[in-house]
Amino acid sequence: MLVLMHAADPTPFWDDHDEHNERLKVRPNRKRTDTDPAPWQQIIDEQHRVFGKYKDTKFINTHLGRYANNLQKLGELLDEMPNMYTEIGTVIAELGR
Repeated sequence: MLVLMHAADPTPFWDDHDEHNERLKVRPNRKRTDTDPAPWQQIIDEQHRVFGKYKDTKFINTHLGRYANNLQKLGELLDEMPNMYTEIGTVIAELGR
């Protein structure tokens, strides 16, 4: 079985809404907090637990798993979870930023 999974918005939606936050400048209504809906890392950790629990299922983790800005971490996750794949939709401009 192949499952496409989207778990979280980009991390800047959890950051301060200031002049440096490009994401919230464009979409201020997308502001997230640790209680709305939950801390970003918690959402990602829960997703990874699902990947680990269902090792016979192939998962496509959308948007580079939200690690377009940390390709080293993404590589580590791909090594740790051989049933996790990813795709680059909507995040090509974020690679290596």
